[in-house]
Amino acid sequence: MEQARTAHVPLQLTGGAIVASIQLDLSDEMMHQFRSDLLTLVASSGATRIILDLSWLSVLDLDEFRALEETAAMAGLLGARTVTAGLRPGVVASLVEMDAPLDWVEGALDLEQAFRLFDAAPVDAESEIPVVAVDLPPEGAVNEPE
Repeated sequence: MEQARTAHVPLQLTGGAIVASIQLDLSDEMMHQFRSDLLTLVASSGATRIILDLSWLSVLDLDEFRALEETAAMAGLLGARTVTAGLRPGVVASLVEMDAPLDWVEGALDLEQAFRLFDAAPVDAESEIPVVAVDLPPEGAVNEPE
């Protein structure tokens, strides 16, 4: 007798980011499994970038959205930055109307734009630490007080 397969969220490590393609409504059990799988992959891979591809969803209720927020916060504690990609205009409008917590959302229209958001902050390839440019005065220059 064949065991029933539980639906899951596919996770793919590509371009230095974990892409989670959420294609189904997230039941409590599915969300728990997704969260566990994602956090395990973040910890084991050392990935610091996560893209939640939500382009498949035509509906996202407040509970599911809050569960995604909690998951992004947990991933953040492991050092990973989360970007949402592909939210449909109707879903966005509904979330705003429901007064969903949006302060955690860094959004992109699609996967390509999400990867560009990550590329906008240069990262040192060895350490995965964002590189910040600082303008220093030329060597030997002295700043005189005015």
